[in-house]
Amino acid sequence: AYHSIGELPEAVDLAVVAVPAEAVLDVAEHAVKAGTKGLLVVSSGFAEAGPEGVERQEKLLEIVRAHGLRLIGPNCLGVINTDPEVHLNASLAPELPPAGRVGFFSHSAALGLVILEFAAERGLGFSTFVSARNRADVSGNDLLQFWEEDPHTDMALLYLETFGNPRRFTRIARRFAHRKPILAVKGARSTAAQSVTQIEARQTFGGTALVDALFRQTGVIRAETLDEMFDIAVVLAHQPLPRGNRVAIVSNSRGVATLFADASEANGLELAGPGIIDLGAMTNADQYERAVRESLEHDDVDALLVSFACVGSCTGEPVVDAIRRGVDAAEESTGVPKPVLLCLMGAAGAVATEPPPESGASPQRIFPSFLFPESAPRALAKVVGYARFRQKKPGTVRWFEDVDAASARELLKALLETREPGEDDLVWAGDDAARSILACFKVAVEEAARDTGAKPPGALEVGIHSDRHFGPLIEIRCEGRPPLVRITPLTDLDIAEVVRNVECAKDPAIEELLARLSQAIEELPWLAAMDSWLVPGEEDGAKLHGIRIGLRPYTGRLTAPATQPGGQHAGS
Repeated sequence: AYHSIGELPEAVDLAVVAVPAEAVLDVAEHAVKAGTKGLLVVSSGFAEAGPEGVERQEKLLEIVRAHGLRLIGPNCLGVINTDPEVHLNASLAPELPPAGRVGFFSHSAALGLVILEFAAERGLGFSTFVSARNRADVSGNDLLQFWEEDPHTDMALLYLETFGNPRRFTRIARRFAHRKPILAVKGARSTAAQSVTQIEARQTFGGTALVDALFRQTGVIRAETLDEMFDIAVVLAHQPLPRGNRVAIVSNSRGVATLFADASEANGLELAGPGIIDLGAMTNADQYERAVRESLEHDDVDALLVSFACVGSCTGEPVVDAIRRGVDAAEESTGVPKPVLLCLMGAAGAVATEPPPESGASPQRIFPSFLFPESAPRALAKVVGYARFRQKKPGTVRWFEDVDAASARELLKALLETREPGEDDLVWAGDDAARSILACFKVAVEEAARDTGAKPPGALEVGIHSDRHFGPLIEIRCEGRPPLVRITPLTDLDIAEVVRNVECAKDPAIEELLARLSQAIEELPWLAAMDSWLVPGEEDGAKLHGIRIGLRPYTGRLTAPATQPGGQHAGS
């Protein structure tokens, strides 16, 4: 044994620190001097522990950043990597979980241990597992960037309580989700839970509507519970993506088939092809094989739900083998793989089945099986939604070259220097100044002064409001409908969805105006609020009426233009 890290014969890649909080800074200094590349701090007593802990965490981060290290934690469960060449368990977990192709990031340390055990029971294996807790440095965004290029990871699972940088998350997740699925459970949704989360992470929390908008724009699959997340994950891990939402049902129980059908309709799935095939209680394995094959061979069936309820003393193995034979035969005849989900009434997780060696059939198949029939359609519906996202072309951010962002910034800075903020801490630009700022981005604004009491005929209310955590957001309100909230930058697909949801006729002028407004938000971080009416125009194009702009000082670094997932932005 060595008394200190400095006595080691060579520099280490990762130092795991598990000493009292008061000693962590000294250990970190020694690790830096010894050439360590990364720190994993398991110790508690940092930002979650009050002002003294916050100060200690800031000093730890200063040490790390000053020397180019990366930090996981503090106050975390640790890191697991099941790659045979790495085989690392730098965590408080007693043993490595099963190896697999799932990357998991969890904010909660204690919950992480439960997740590892639960996932193994459901037939899921991990490539990597990270519980970073306080996330002073390495965050879920960093893990997504790693998993995107990691050949050993096919899917990312996230348990999130807060977002470190939701705008960065938007950019990374949009790109990631077009290649690999991201499943997320967003914790800390209640007022009580938010208060605890804010104390520990020292961050504000975005409301449910904002989280929904963020996930919708990026293609992230949102699960309401951890149980639902693993239901969805086991489908994605072992079954192909469906082409659509049309399902058929095969069952030996009319009651189970009814529950399948009810849950399918409730979750937006449509019965198609043979619909429901009720084989009856006295059916046999051969009848299952035939029913599965015939259902999957229907062109208008995209997925199959199969249940088997034992009557008397029996086993489900012959039926599962028959289901596999039916799937093999259907795929051979059609060339189209389709997802098959089981409910074996008592078996939950992944059910593996292998053909006899002499058969020459496909190798082992793994089917997701659900304890109760309602769970299967619910998981399948989330997978259908993700498949639709994958079928769309990646959205493109329109980035116009005919704007004058520099002049707009000078106008904003001048206003902030000459005017005092109001009770809302905003500096409100006058009518002329507001028009001049937006004119730099070629956003058409009506000349008339603002009249807050008059809504122009056929107008939409378009505004910007600044969430302390999510930053500036575009909000579109249409009478009689819930407001639409979107995080910039808006892609062409985001804008088309907004126009469709407010039931506007497709209008290139409206779409261009929203795209230019999105760019203005990205290039002008001082822009914190805006109220206006968007009025379609037949002759002179869409315009904003009654414009009012609120500004707030900004001292951060200006970011580069946001791009589409492929890395390019569209010109004007």
